[in-house]
Amino acid sequence: MINKSKHRVYYVFSILAIVILTLGISTGHVFASGFNDDAQIGMAYSEAVATMTEKGVLAGFPDGSFRPQGTLTREQAAKIVAYILLGSEKADGLSCSTKPFIDVEVTRWSAPYIAWCCDRGILNGYGNGLFGPSDELTGVQFAKMLLCAFFGDAGGRYTGAGWADSVEEDGYQHGLFTGDFNMCSNLPLQRQQAALMVYNAEHEETNVDALGADQSHDEQGQTVDTNEQDLNMSVDEQISSPSTEEQDYDLAPQPQEIPSDGSLDPFEGDEV
Repeated sequence: MINKSKHRVYYVFSILAIVILTLGISTGHVFASGFNDDAQIGMAYSEAVATMTEKGVLAGFPDGSFRPQGTLTREQAAKIVAYILLGSEKADGLSCSTKPFIDVEVTRWSAPYIAWCCDRGILNGYGNGLFGPSDELTGVQFAKMLLCAFFGDAGGRYTGAGWADSVEEDGYQHGLFTGDFNMCSNLPLQRQQAALMVYNAEHEETNVDALGADQSHDEQGQTVDTNEQDLNMSVDEQISSPSTEEQDYDLAPQPQEIPSDGSLDPFEGDEV
């Protein structure tokens, strides 16, 4: 009887071990994208890569790979932004009748995306008529593109000698570097990092839109969060509340803090 009991215990523990091991393996890399180098995609980027490739914003190579550590080029970045803002169908329908830069021919595959981004101030050339379509793009440069694309140019904060500092500050504020703070650098941006940054920007824009809607309701005097206790009591209700002592109520509005002017002197020759 003792031996049989021991065998039952060992059997139960063996089953539990197999279940735990199976769960551990299955949760180790959930967001596989179907590329033959999926194992090389970092855990921090896996969901973003899967989401962006499913939307067609990013694509793999003819050999079936994604090349997650490969660097992003300026023309690839232009296509990414056009796809994420317009959708693949409209982005594919873009055309270019005249060469936007000396080194970007009309027949070049990326010419429509480059021209579209430049027309909207999302991307600029080097200031000498050149664009450098095959040049590598740094993390800060791509962050500037996404900030302009999703949130506007912030009143010219992204031009001038301190443009990179402004991009870094606003990039952190909008959560662009969430998941990998090394993306905020002057180093060439990896493809998997680009996927994560776009993923962050898209989700942050959704949150900002939701917050804006809540704030508009609040300005009309409506309750925004139904989960919180409603504290919008009238003045009469506050004063008539039972109390053992007399209380003074300061009903004067509190002065609001006026933000400081963060503008910078613009200059020509933006690198992005």
